[in-house]
Amino acid sequence: MASGRLRSQLAENDAGPEDGRAASVRFPNPRLALLFVLALVAGVLAGVLPQAEVARACTCAPFTPLEALARSDAVFHGRVTRMRWIDTPHPEGFDAEVTLQVYDSWKGPAGPTFTLYTAGVSTFCDFPMSVGERYLVFAAEDTPGYYVRRPCSHTHEYDEDVARELGPPVIVAPVDEPPPVTCSPCDPPPSPSDALLEASAVFHGWAIDIEHLGDGRIGPRRVTFEIVRWWKGGSERFVSLEVPHGYWSCFDEGFGMSTRIQRDGYIVYADRDPESGALLAQRCGRTQRFSEDEARALGLGSPPEGATEWRLFLPAVGVYR
Repeated sequence: MASGRLRSQLAENDAGPEDGRAASVRFPNPRLALLFVLALVAGVLAGVLPQAEVARACTCAPFTPLEALARSDAVFHGRVTRMRWIDTPHPEGFDAEVTLQVYDSWKGPAGPTFTLYTAGVSTFCDFPMSVGERYLVFAAEDTPGYYVRRPCSHTHEYDEDVARELGPPVIVAPVDEPPPVTCSPCDPPPSPSDALLEASAVFHGWAIDIEHLGDGRIGPRRVTFEIVRWWKGGSERFVSLEVPHGYWSCFDEGFGMSTRIQRDGYIVYADRDPESGALLAQRCGRTQRFSEDEARALGLGSPPEGATEWRLFLPAVGVYR
């Protein structure tokens, strides 16, 4: 249960440092330390080590919820409504700007929304946040008005028992929970060539901005992509895709776009709204994490306007980076 996992994180004594930062591992030989780091990184990139295992590669100080409250500059319960990846990350590696709808607040600035800076992909001591999910956030004010989630901040999925231990919140707002979405099974997708003919737009891109357009978990989402390659339907470098209400959990469950856990981005097949011209996600079809086989089947395509050289297609090997 989430309560057990969070209590373990907050209460167990794992010999972590008293300042709440990651515990360090010391090697007598610097070359041995370098080999260890390289092997660990290689394992993560190869998918050998799951995200959960990586997150346990360091330990955190055994703070109770009240101690974590005292050590934090802002503490609240909220839902992520937007994640935007920034081009110039913070020196500590915070490369994602996260907007949350605030429900309960124990400490920090008052307001219906809160902006938090964090790592877009999980660090050795943390986990990625997801659009649409609720969290108990323990944030530090790095500079005036600039709040960050550092490793070992004790931020975690919302846990009612831990929230109760924090005492009565200063601000309380109702939590909107829509009924669960049932994902009906899809028919087998058409071949890449047939899907290319049927779709209004087909591209390869990175999700750099995910915004929830409704209240709570109700309403569509807009995903902005930085384009690597167009096969059909456009030439611009940035494009937005709308995911209608009820589609998101079904559309996203197979490839985790909401947390930007992506190595090479996504190949997206989209329809176009005849009235607004907006690109719409297909509920079923061939949208997927980037696949070299899929890219080869679609053909050469063309780079977007203003593409950088390192993202161009490499005909000699039939793929592009």
